[in-house]
Amino acid sequence: MAAGGKTGVVDCRSERIKTFSECRGPRKGESCRKMTLPPDHPGNGSQADLSPQKPPRKRRKDAGQPRWEDRDYYILQWIGVQGVIRFDQLRRLLGRESPDLGDWEAILSESATRNAIDRWETGHLVNSAHVVPKEPKYYWLSNAGFQFVELDLPHYRPKRQEVPLLFACNQIRLYIELLARLDNQEFGDHWECEWISARMLAQRHPETGLHLPIAQFQTPKRGTLAIELVQESVSTTEPMMRSYTKGLGYSEVWYFAPSSVLPELEAIREKLRRSGLPVDHIYTFNADAILVPPSPPKRTKKKNKE
Repeated sequence: MAAGGKTGVVDCRSERIKTFSECRGPRKGESCRKMTLPPDHPGNGSQADLSPQKPPRKRRKDAGQPRWEDRDYYILQWIGVQGVIRFDQLRRLLGRESPDLGDWEAILSESATRNAIDRWETGHLVNSAHVVPKEPKYYWLSNAGFQFVELDLPHYRPKRQEVPLLFACNQIRLYIELLARLDNQEFGDHWECEWISARMLAQRHPETGLHLPIAQFQTPKRGTLAIELVQESVSTTEPMMRSYTKGLGYSEVWYFAPSSVLPELEAIREKLRRSGLPVDHIYTFNADAILVPPSPPKRTKKKNKE
């Protein structure tokens, strides 16, 4: 992140809650598979069913409890890794991960999104609040949520002054992950790509006080990318970019910045190039359209046919 502190960049080289793997239901489709009955089994049409009444159905042990799916695990882990997510971002993420919608760019409806949240809240897996006035609600994992997804990160409760940066980091991740899904030629198979957030990097490098990018993005085709976000002009930007000219284990460095800051980044890159330092692996991107979430589709009323 483009924050203060030391310059330089890290080299990339109570009640027990059941985890998702312990309590999840069958995968989608598993419980719906039809069993093939033997030829002489009553009820298969080969002979009359001699039983006048069906035996009482046994009550499932998990009756009344939420049936967890792989999507729950993935989304909750995504939130835990990032720290927090806003309601509109959650709609995009849930829509993307809904196989029945069949569209990477789908946005889940508000009602369906609230249904998912209700299930998580029933399991005490998430907390929520209007952290920023006049903005939609934000959601983050509870202690039980971190335990449920088996995520080895400290519990985090969002602070108002940190939320704008976290929101922007989410926007960058949503953009890059969508890009990976829409075009396998960009990064390679998206199933083999991995996003490692700054929270995870800090957990892996607790001994260092050096600068961390907002994420590492590991890809099979382009190698490991350092993802940077610069939202305002800061004095540490040039020494940080200078550190990236040494490689530090990254194949590429992607800088995202609003148009108000982008010229400064491009000037720093050009200055380093003229001094003889290698900058061909450092890229800058205008993030204006990325940092502003797209407007969800408006619901239109159907007109009654006369």
